[in-house]
Amino acid sequence: TLIVHDLYGRIIEANNRASASLGYSRTQLLAMRIADLESLPRSAPPSTETPTGWAQLKPGKQAINRSRFRRADGSTFPVEDHISCHDCDGNRHYIRIVRDISERKRTSDALLRSELLIRQIFRYASTGIAIADWSGKYRQCNPAYCRLVGYTEEELKSIDFSAVIHPD
Repeated sequence: TLIVHDLYGRIIEANNRASASLGYSRTQLLAMRIADLESLPRSAPPSTETPTGWAQLKPGKQAINRSRFRRADGSTFPVEDHISCHDCDGNRHYIRIVRDISERKRTSDALLRSELLIRQIFRYASTGIAIADWSGKYRQCNPAYCRLVGYTEEELKSIDFSAVIHPD
């Protein structure tokens, strides 16, 4: 999605993908301000008269923002917003390439939930579990393993795995 706006956030250009992904016609988009698309917390409404954070970008500079945009139907979605500032005939224009990162966010959230589950299983398992590297150094041990071998995790990390294993 490509959107171009001026210093005050008035949209002056939008590609067909912007129309399709946001649910507005091109004509509707060109009558809007970028603040109409940004889904900001109600506690901090954007000013329609003064420039906002992106206005601090100087010509030739760019920034990457993660936020939420609002579609015509009122639904919001997470975006990665690449903003670059350009000076055109003495006027500042901001070119924004906006990517819907809904799928990336869902995947990331699922990975975080999975990692949390694995950490909880590891920590609360009644069976002793230890992780050691190829050289035999302990990297991580759960409480059940520490009780089983009679060492704290810190003590285990300072000794070799073979020190607690019977030689047979």
